[in-house]
Amino acid sequence: SQQEAGALNNYCELTDPEVSVYLLRNVCFFCDRNGVQAIAHCFDKATPEVLPYNVAHTLITIIANLRLWMNINTVMQYIVPLRSHVIRYMCRLSDTELRLAGMRNMTDLMWAAMKEPIETHMTFDKEGLDLAFKYFTCTTLTIRLAGISQINNQITLYNEVANANDSLMEADSMGGQLANWLIQNKIVEHIFGPNLHVELIKQSQVILNFLAIEGRITNEHIDVIWAAGQLKHCSRQVHDILIPLIKNLE
Repeated sequence: SQQEAGALNNYCELTDPEVSVYLLRNVCFFCDRNGVQAIAHCFDKATPEVLPYNVAHTLITIIANLRLWMNINTVMQYIVPLRSHVIRYMCRLSDTELRLAGMRNMTDLMWAAMKEPIETHMTFDKEGLDLAFKYFTCTTLTIRLAGISQINNQITLYNEVANANDSLMEADSMGGQLANWLIQNKIVEHIFGPNLHVELIKQSQVILNFLAIEGRITNEHIDVIWAAGQLKHCSRQVHDILIPLIKNLE
């Protein structure tokens, strides 16, 4: 009925006529009965000892499945606030827990389920970067690569929004915060320092170019990069990234 369609429309996207009305009713029932808030409560202040990662994975899977049928307003109201709780929980996981096979799936699931449906405004996503840093400093290469990939995604998103945005003050502010975060967390020193890896160096161009454009590459950074370039096993990759970087340096 028109009345029920209006009620379902409060939470769900009704564009696909093939979707079962029973499924949509269940999504609305779950939201009406504060199901998402209950999941948020599970993650709030949770540690892996209290909330085992396999249970956390199940809860995130529920959210990812729910999100498929929700309209944008519902996602913004119910799902996006959950993101902070989940990220804080994931930042508390140990290297061993991150390494477990299910964790990589959970991360991909978490990023997909928790991302905002629309980039309504330019914001500095410190929580997302903190999780990326947690991955980036892990001892396992695949997880470190996932971390640097997320940092690169943040910079790429900033570049896209800054290029399309007329509000230069807002763009400058976010660019400054992003650069400060990279400097404070010593990302360049991590990439080219004692724990360097050829694959991470290959993925570092976006970060270096961004810092160079912001005028934040220091002599110390150049020394660290140049020292890495003297090592036989990664000198070629270091020289490869220096060539495009020079164009952006003062």
